[in-house]
Amino acid sequence: MVSQTNSSAESSEVIRERVLKAQNIQFKRQGKFNDKLTPDE
Repeated sequence: MVSQTNSSAESSEVIRERVLKAQNIQFKRQGKFNDKLTPDE
């Protein structure tokens, strides 16, 4: 297991916020999340 001690590493909270922002963009764009898109969409 690799331990990350780099002080510039993102915290879990920062990553979580970025993921939530991306999910909101996906939902606004298509009205559903990417995993629910059909091949034609």
